[in-house]
Amino acid sequence: MDTIFFNTSSSTIEMRIFSMQCLVEITRCYYDYLEDQMATILEKTLLHMENDDEKVGIQAYELWCSLSDEENARIKEKEQKISDVNVFNFSQIAYPNLLKMIIFHLLNRKKVEGDEWNITKAAASLISNLSQCCLYEFIEQVVLFVGERLNDPDPKIRDSCILAFTSLLESRYRENIREMILNAFDSLLAMMNDTSKEVRESTAWCIEKICEFHSVILVKDQVKFGKLFTTILNNLNRGKKAGVHLCNSLHFIAKSVRVDDNKTSKYYLNLDCLSNYLNDTLSVLLNIALDQNSYDTENNLALAAFFAIGSLLENSAMDTKKSVEDFFSVILSAFDKTLQNGAFSSNEVRNDYQNYLASIIEASLVSEKIHLDFNQGKIVLNMIISSFKLRDCVYEEGLLAASSISLGMVYFKKGMNELFTELVKDFGQYLTYALQRPNEVSLCRIAVHSTSDLIRAIGTNFSIYMDQILPLIFNILRVYFLFY
Repeated sequence: MDTIFFNTSSSTIEMRIFSMQCLVEITRCYYDYLEDQMATILEKTLLHMENDDEKVGIQAYELWCSLSDEENARIKEKEQKISDVNVFNFSQIAYPNLLKMIIFHLLNRKKVEGDEWNITKAAASLISNLSQCCLYEFIEQVVLFVGERLNDPDPKIRDSCILAFTSLLESRYRENIREMILNAFDSLLAMMNDTSKEVRESTAWCIEKICEFHSVILVKDQVKFGKLFTTILNNLNRGKKAGVHLCNSLHFIAKSVRVDDNKTSKYYLNLDCLSNYLNDTLSVLLNIALDQNSYDTENNLALAAFFAIGSLLENSAMDTKKSVEDFFSVILSAFDKTLQNGAFSSNEVRNDYQNYLASIIEASLVSEKIHLDFNQGKIVLNMIISSFKLRDCVYEEGLLAASSISLGMVYFKKGMNELFTELVKDFGQYLTYALQRPNEVSLCRIAVHSTSDLIRAIGTNFSIYMDQILPLIFNILRVYFLFY
């Protein structure tokens, strides 16, 4: 250890980085033997955080992130009585000094750096870790800092405050954090109107994390839920990065408000909750999703919007059946446009939009709010098959959408038999295409499930295809047995 400590003061940056990385690994692997070394470790890491090159300082933060991760895991093991491991509370002892350094880096940002990893984000990451293994007093001090500087004239400091606040949201003090969210809720939503694009992006990320971990408290408060939805809808199209976070927020809300109604064994939502906003939300999301300017390889707002639409449809209440049916017609029209020449800037973009829209078709049918008759089912299946032909391949989302048609026709059993008996010959070549590719694991798995759906759909009428299908199924089993 003395040699490593000595080399953390090397004249070369590379040697200081390597030495600090070595200390990081030691804290990960030898926690039980660090007690005598912790005073020196704290002294060295604080020194490099404050005065050294940023790359070395990031490694110093990484050391404390690793150590606090280990302590958090050990605390959970003791609480769950999994094992009686040692917990020396190094993080709790060191946090007053660490917090001073964290605040120093939050307040002294040279710029707001986007997605680039830097010492400010390393400091915020340590806040997240310490909030899980330190006493609640640590969280109170971070909240005090945020409250004092949230309205600072410097957008970099406002952004740092949002970063710090968001880093607390996964703390083990869940009830305290939820009370903190409710107290700060209006101020947080107001930050979406900040003049700084970076502050709005960080606020949108904060809203996403609140919806991921704490949306249950907003569902119970209709006033706050309404304010949240209004804020999300008004800001979805104010920049791709922020829009992606807000679309993800809608996804988490849709997942969190679904409850099981024991009387019907169906999934329902609170009728005063999401159902009231579904029409407007789907309309706004689809307009964004179909705008090819939303399509981006870095911050793909189109993909995020389609993902949110799928979650909303799949988890929506049965009282939204009419809305979902109307929306399904719009989705089919949009999918039909992907089959037309010249509608997209490239085949790659067209293929991605077919993937997105096929996923929405599947989500709509899986929701059991769409009841297809014979002609409707035939139209949808033919559209999917046309996309296979256009692309000269079978794609996962299209295969899933085709398979889910049987769910949409569950109330038309006779029509379902006729449909799949009539079209299975044409569809079958694409199904066998996928079944013949066991090395494309995901596609082949979907094909096997699709085969099962077909058998359930047309029953004994499928027997004439068994000689074609069974050898492919046995080959899949053979491949998996030999290589997996």
